[in-house]
Amino acid sequence: SSGINAEYGAIEKLCDRLETATLLDDRRDAIRALRALSKSFQVEVGTHAMDMLIRVITDDSSDVEITEMVIETLNNVMSSKGDNPPETDLGVQFTEMFVKSETNISLLLSLIEEYEFHVRWPTVKLLILLLKNKSKELQDRVLESPMGISKLMDLLSDSREVIRNDGLLLMIKLTKNN
Repeated sequence: SSGINAEYGAIEKLCDRLETATLLDDRRDAIRALRALSKSFQVEVGTHAMDMLIRVITDDSSDVEITEMVIETLNNVMSSKGDNPPETDLGVQFTEMFVKSETNISLLLSLIEEYEFHVRWPTVKLLILLLKNKSKELQDRVLESPMGISKLMDLLSDSREVIRNDGLLLMIKLTKNN
């Protein structure tokens, strides 16, 4: 139990550091640590850091490394662990909180316009996860977003096969049930 309390305290400190750091390297280090903790401490990282992580990719989206780590951290927080029903699945609950905001989805759609592989591919994988957890809500957000569908269609002409394949998977899942 004291180990968990120590990790919980570390997450709080990292969130404080993320919020107050003026240097990009300090924010990068905090995010790197949060990403590592997000796999084992999904609830704590999701609860304390999700809003800050979104703010960081909004403010620091020009930094490829930070953006990639934040997207991976969000992916960890919103991933389902085990076979819990959707109403008790933490990943689904965090996804629901995330997709409620039209701004969050617009942010992800703007990130997939970024050609940089280490931004584009993790963002596509996150969108696939959001679609898996909350398909109707994500479908609505993408349709509400100006140019949302055409931004996703652009993935299909990417020169990198893995992005084209995941883009196709994303489009198939997005149009399913519609």
